[in-house]
Amino acid sequence: MFPAAQECMPDFPTLTLEHLATAVILLDDEARVVYLNPAAEHLFDVSGKNLLGHPVQQAFTDTGQLTHAMQHAIRDNASYIEHDLTLGTHAHGRLHLRCAVTPVQLDKQYLLLEFHPMDRPLKLAREEQMLDQTQASRLLLRNLAHEITRTRSAAYAARRSCSSRNWKSRPCANTPRSSCRRRTGCVR
Repeated sequence: MFPAAQECMPDFPTLTLEHLATAVILLDDEARVVYLNPAAEHLFDVSGKNLLGHPVQQAFTDTGQLTHAMQHAIRDNASYIEHDLTLGTHAHGRLHLRCAVTPVQLDKQYLLLEFHPMDRPLKLAREEQMLDQTQASRLLLRNLAHEITRTRSAAYAARRSCSSRNWKSRPCANTPRSSCRRRTGCVR
């Protein structure tokens, strides 16, 4: 590569992290935030200037699962993925995330945290469940309405039958209604 071209090249790792859609936070060996990309600022609704230099436990609430993932990655010196991480934020409350924690050795030890929101799949699953429940309720109500209609039709037919019998034979024409009901079961 030509020396002049090398001087014009941007800092490729920083340029790449700045344009990722994945939220990335870099922590130093004391778990202080040393970098976060715009995707992380957007996901957690914070300014990088406000978080830089602060311990990750102060930046977020409910960090138990994150702390466990960080300890696991440091202990094994390998990437650790937490598929269902709940992390509390001051702006959004609780977020459901998938988090990858990777130890990185540069001039000193760092931890690279990658966050992927899980809210969309959970929301879709909840909506699907609500749709299933709605369809089941609709079917139940349709069956209930059918049963009521059938019962009403049967009662109406029985009443008509009773009325037509009474009309033809007139067994209760001169009797009070209560005695007619007792003898024939007719409801006029």
